[in-house]
Amino acid sequence: METTNEKIKYAMYIRKSSESEDRQALSPESQFRENAKRLEERGIIINPEDIFQEAKTAKKPGREKFGEMMNRVEGGEYQGVVCWALDRLARNPIDGGRIMWAMQMGSLKHINTASGDHYPWDNVLVMQVHFGMANQFIIDLSKNTKRGLKTKAEMGYPPGVSKVGFRNDYNPRKGERKYIVDEERLPILQKLFEMFLSGNYSVRQIHAIARDELKLTSIERRKEGGGPLQLSRIYTLLKDPFYAGFFNYAGERYAVSPELPRIITEQDHHRILAMLGANAQPRAKKHLKASAYRGRVWCGSCEGMVVLDEKYQLICSECKHKFSYLSKDSCPKCDAKIAKMRSPKYLHYKYHHCSKSRNRSCPEGSVIEADLDEALRQHFLGRLNISKALAAWFMSELEKVDHRDTTSADAIKQTTQSQLERKRSELDEILVMRRRGLLTDEQCIAQKQEVEAEIKALGGAHVPAAAPLNLKELNRKITIAAEVERILENGTYEEKRELLLATDSNLTLKEKKVSVINDKLISLIMDCLFDAKTKNPAFEPALSEADKDETETFASVRPTLLRG
Repeated sequence: METTNEKIKYAMYIRKSSESEDRQALSPESQFRENAKRLEERGIIINPEDIFQEAKTAKKPGREKFGEMMNRVEGGEYQGVVCWALDRLARNPIDGGRIMWAMQMGSLKHINTASGDHYPWDNVLVMQVHFGMANQFIIDLSKNTKRGLKTKAEMGYPPGVSKVGFRNDYNPRKGERKYIVDEERLPILQKLFEMFLSGNYSVRQIHAIARDELKLTSIERRKEGGGPLQLSRIYTLLKDPFYAGFFNYAGERYAVSPELPRIITEQDHHRILAMLGANAQPRAKKHLKASAYRGRVWCGSCEGMVVLDEKYQLICSECKHKFSYLSKDSCPKCDAKIAKMRSPKYLHYKYHHCSKSRNRSCPEGSVIEADLDEALRQHFLGRLNISKALAAWFMSELEKVDHRDTTSADAIKQTTQSQLERKRSELDEILVMRRRGLLTDEQCIAQKQEVEAEIKALGGAHVPAAAPLNLKELNRKITIAAEVERILENGTYEEKRELLLATDSNLTLKEKKVSVINDKLISLIMDCLFDAKTKNPAFEPALSEADKDETETFASVRPTLLRG
């Protein structure tokens, strides 16, 4: 192994990272056997204290054993290094540069690998290529890994192991692995969320119930899991937006796959963050005032915007004092720590009031959000409560109207064009007759002026253009109308927001009474339904099967429904 007369003392370096960069590398035991075999063939003995072994990635500087070995090389204790391959020594330019500098300065005289020997007098480009390839491998691997993780996030599955309540689906096709519901743990987790949102249980109480009564454990994996969840893990679960249907990865927000169930709504998630905010947990302040009515309610007195004011309060379980807890970690009266309270009572109120931006003296008071919900419910229920079959019938009739209007406009345009072509032919005939002497100048001029006037009249005539219906938007509105009852009863924040946008509903608050104004189409449908119900009380829009079942009752109100 030595090629000079001077004696070289060798250090052996063995490295195997647990990360994907070294998935194809030999195990530490195999590396040792291969290195020892080469040393034995050359009659070189190496002591156990000269072996440096670690399980660290080489993609960035900072490996302890490598640093220790290089310090001893630079100090003159070792003059040679034995390793399986150069990429065991370095996969980044800083460590690679340190090795090459040690060889250039003469402190490192020989590197032996399974593929060959490297000496200070060798062409330096060869070693640079080896280290450059190892570094490029890390760069390419990083890009590919990030791309794969981003693709998985876009599919609706956060990178990493599955969340509690779900399991990894170990599909043979690696890129198609998803989550599947853990039928044992998901119902337990849902119960824990419900308990915390009730405001009657602290996190410690929930942890105790999960551990002692519900027997919630982590998923047993190859090297870990199977035991009860720690208190810190319960905090993490409660904060995790995944259970509300979204997650964040690499600074971007992604929606959870629609194949997976949601345990809570996004509004519940932000409420939980607010409740945990007193314990120094992160709070999404920009979401605390999320409301389906944001930007849709106006003051009836000063025409200013009505804004939301939320109250997050807690009743201390020790002294029964009620206080706002968002910026506190203990009761201001008895100093009891919120995290250690036995059963604190969490309260959450939503008030809507005039912003007074137009009139600082506006006399309008506030109403709770439940009042707005009730006003919307009273406005729509009974007036815009239609079956899906009736909604489909409305769309079918609108498509017929759109087709009829378009066809009629095209027919008028075609008729006008034919008349213009006929008059232009008459004009040409008049000129031909004049050239043949069949008309005098006076006759030619008179007839020509008459026809030109008719052409001008036809050319300037207004041809009514068909105003195409936005059937996609109409379908959205009518579909929402068919879902209005369900949305108002137990719809999510997003569904209520969509209902307000689709129906273009604006609410006015005056003297603590709420009135609702809708767009023209929705108002027309509501009026037609009301008139049809008045005409025949037996007609029930919510139960009507429309023309799927042409009943006498439906036939009696059809003209009323079609009048718009």
